[in-house]
Amino acid sequence: MATSGQGPHVRVVVILCGPPGAGKSTAARASGMDVYDADDERWATEGDFVRGIARLAHDPDAHAVVIRSAATSTARARWRTLTQATHCLVIATDPDECARRVRARGRPRLARELVGLRRWWTRHERADGVRDFTTWADIGPATAPPPRQPPRPTKGRRAGYGYQHRQMRARWQQRIDAGETVLCWRCGLELHGTDWHLGHDDDDRSVYRGPECTTCNLRAGGLKSVEVRNERSVQNLQAITAEHTVEPTSRRW
Repeated sequence: MATSGQGPHVRVVVILCGPPGAGKSTAARASGMDVYDADDERWATEGDFVRGIARLAHDPDAHAVVIRSAATSTARARWRTLTQATHCLVIATDPDECARRVRARGRPRLARELVGLRRWWTRHERADGVRDFTTWADIGPATAPPPRQPPRPTKGRRAGYGYQHRQMRARWQQRIDAGETVLCWRCGLELHGTDWHLGHDDDDRSVYRGPECTTCNLRAGGLKSVEVRNERSVQNLQAITAEHTVEPTSRRW
């Protein structure tokens, strides 16, 4: 492996991100390192793949490239933390060229990949300052991955996120991992991997509506927060008005 300033015994784990058709697999194979790609046949499910790359975090001699789409800073941070990656790079090939490559591959799920391509560019941001991939000879110095977060307490979970929620999500995840077409109940986009939420009814959190994409989940949560704040503001205003209202005195004219 020829990387700038990296000796053969230096641990190197690269998260290589980009949209469908960007050329991630081609670039990864040219690295001379072990390639971890969820599309490889050795991974029966997304869960198997995630467990496989998680083991890289504990390998002091790892030389690997992990392929992920990871359009957002949050997604990239999650994969860097999981693998304790030393580098994170993006291949942001022109969307028209990506679409041409996706069509040329002739894979069975062409429509899904084209939707994923559009969605990647819609969500793409670089708040984390991620670098563009150029060559393996110039991947730059290693950087520390985000710190691991302590495990969340199992008690005192928010309403609607207890044992039943986790079990139901696991059942949906099995269906997605098995290749079943599962759509976001809000917008209708097909869901992939683990980047989705199990959505509640907007007005009754005891009712589950089904899986939903992260974008719809965050949008619905934001709208609900605004609704709650507005309701509280009205209640506070009513209380203040009632407190300062002077009851009219009866008079005889």
